[in-house]
Amino acid sequence: MKIYNILLLIFLLVAGFNQLQAQEEEGGWIEESWLGGKKNAENLYEKLAYYDAIPLYEKLLKKQDDNVLMAHLADCYKNTSNYEKAYEWYNKAVQSGNTDPKYTLALAQAAQSLGKLEEASNAYKNYIQTENSELAQNQIDAIKNNNKFYVNKDRYNLTNLDFNTKTYDFSPVYHNDHLIYASSRDQEKAIGREHSWIGTTFFDLYSAKGDSIQFEKNPDVIKKDAETKFHDAVPTFSPDGTVYLTRNNYFDKKKGKDEQGVTDLKIYQATVESTNKWVDEKEFPYNNDNYSVGHPALTPDGQTMYFVSDMPGGHGGADLYVTHKEGSSWSQPKNLDGLNTDGNEMFPYVDEDGNLYFASNGWPGLGGLDIFKVMSGATSNPTNIGAPINSTYDDFGLTFGKNKSYGYFTSNRPEGKGLDDIWSFTDNGINLEGIVVDAKTGEPICNSSVAMLQNSSVVAGSDTKCDGYFTYPVAINRDYCFNASAEGYATNNSVCASTKNVQPGQTVKVRIPLTKKEETGLLVQVVEKGTQKVIENAKVSIKNNCSERTYNGTSNAQGEQCFIVECGCEYLIVAVAEGYKTVDTKTSSLEKCNQIVSCGNPNVTRVVVELEKDSSNIVDANNGVDGGTIELKDIYYDFDKWNIRPESEVQLNKLLGFLKENPSTIVEIGSHTDSRASYEYNIALSQKRAQSVVNWLISKGIPASRLKAKGYGETQPRNNCTDGVPCSEYEHQRNRRTEFRVIGGSYDIKSLERFDMQIDPCRDCPF
Repeated sequence: MKIYNILLLIFLLVAGFNQLQAQEEEGGWIEESWLGGKKNAENLYEKLAYYDAIPLYEKLLKKQDDNVLMAHLADCYKNTSNYEKAYEWYNKAVQSGNTDPKYTLALAQAAQSLGKLEEASNAYKNYIQTENSELAQNQIDAIKNNNKFYVNKDRYNLTNLDFNTKTYDFSPVYHNDHLIYASSRDQEKAIGREHSWIGTTFFDLYSAKGDSIQFEKNPDVIKKDAETKFHDAVPTFSPDGTVYLTRNNYFDKKKGKDEQGVTDLKIYQATVESTNKWVDEKEFPYNNDNYSVGHPALTPDGQTMYFVSDMPGGHGGADLYVTHKEGSSWSQPKNLDGLNTDGNEMFPYVDEDGNLYFASNGWPGLGGLDIFKVMSGATSNPTNIGAPINSTYDDFGLTFGKNKSYGYFTSNRPEGKGLDDIWSFTDNGINLEGIVVDAKTGEPICNSSVAMLQNSSVVAGSDTKCDGYFTYPVAINRDYCFNASAEGYATNNSVCASTKNVQPGQTVKVRIPLTKKEETGLLVQVVEKGTQKVIENAKVSIKNNCSERTYNGTSNAQGEQCFIVECGCEYLIVAVAEGYKTVDTKTSSLEKCNQIVSCGNPNVTRVVVELEKDSSNIVDANNGVDGGTIELKDIYYDFDKWNIRPESEVQLNKLLGFLKENPSTIVEIGSHTDSRASYEYNIALSQKRAQSVVNWLISKGIPASRLKAKGYGETQPRNNCTDGVPCSEYEHQRNRRTEFRVIGGSYDIKSLERFDMQIDPCRDCPF
């Protein structure tokens, strides 16, 4: 069930409860008219007696449709864990029309929990048409990229613990060889204490001695100063022997209510006299009768507390707050704005390394509540820990055992024994946590990209937020290296890490410094190969691998052209001169990053490009054919596409003219791909590219018998961008090409590389 609703969002209304029970026992509902029955059902609904309201709504809707009653019945089923029925009635309510938009959102959430992803996405989109919702957009994105939540599905082993019951067992914390958790297992106290919302007893705290998955099957109830008819749950322990827990507003045998008469939640502290006995209870200083404060979680040193509240000024639902110990009291709580959404964030927990875990239905997830992680020191960019710990149902209340190789969490997934169960997990993997920082200042870098490589192959990639943090799951006994980049910085591919001698569940930390790019001079001189004679009026073009920026110029009387370029980038330099073969070369200005120089400085980076005389009978493509060779430039393709780009038609028209003037010539259309797919896939893709050119020429009147389409896939790269080698988008684009070759006839085609082609990047690739 959505237990967070019980514990935080909607609170117990105990006043009048016994009276409502008595009315139902007298069978008063049966004799009411339809309108009277509606009034009584709505009265129960308003008093949060969902369990009691369900049969009344069902009876009313058998007699007459009512979209409001349909929506309220769906709410009742949702809040009592019957998701199939909740989905059924939300769907009926929305389909009937004229319902509050919030029920479209509820329909989307119910469909997502049941794995009806396409339907959920459509419902979220419909909701966004009426409401500007970050939550809905996050879930649309999550559904679109649903597979990413399953990348660690084989990392954890899950076990349903033996002491779970058919009711509610949830929110564990491991303390002094005991698992402390909340449960409604005590059916002996059901008389006079059954909760009209969920139809079970109220929650008490229990203690089960054991470790890992072996626990005593009959846990002990924890005795406290206040033995109440209210919920106790979610404890956290301080090193000084203090425990903080969540309870309804009840202290010193007095029940507190807000202005609407609702008994909200508060945090109470007590002294741990023994594992099963807590005494000297006191209120947390920031409790308030008019809103809820609950779900406390202490850092291991007991000096910082995270908690949850719906106090005014938050983001919409339940928000996370933080407060720090100041002597014997606590600092003014601060809203964790970077983690809170217009959904609900709750059930925080802090591990021994200071990493914060919490549950949310606002961040992108699988459905319901998912568990998220924020690395120590970060206040934004939470990471969904994924399946199998997270599911399409509610998953929350994570805690670790004696070490981080195993732990526990709560879920209401259907495979369990009861409504909420405690599950253990064993972590068979290792976490790798990193940060990208400015090499000079040490400050995190916004929006950096990090690719993780194993044996030169990219195995993971992500973009960081402004905290610079990234995290990847990694395997035991492996070596990993990283390729990190950010706008305005030089790429760093020199940082590596190893998981050798690291135990499962442990964390490997990585720090990647990036050096900020500066401007520097790059002097290119063009000379004749062999004689070293300077070449004047050569066309010089350079393009960097950082921003894909192109610089163009013409060599002077000394054969030189100087450019002011970004420091820290690799440059492809192309020189073209009449009567010479075109040459390209590479250089890097990385070594000049710490010594910025201009073109006039004698220490300027200097590159000499040697051009070889071209003695072949070449005719410029603009002048047609003279019985020797026609020169054509290659044509290029968008990533994973084979359509003819508009920029290619100039060269294809030249080829078309050549073929018409030389009717005996047969031409091979040879097409290629970059390396970013399997060998087989790229062969097929390149064949489609070649065939698209053939089809274009056939449509212009060239017989198919004079054309041969040949796909070479990734087998003939123009550069070193082979499998697993990180390359710029410009370098990958160079390989996505078609070349032309005469295979029959007395004339020839010289197929030349083009260096000013349009660049189509792969936006989802990690490199």
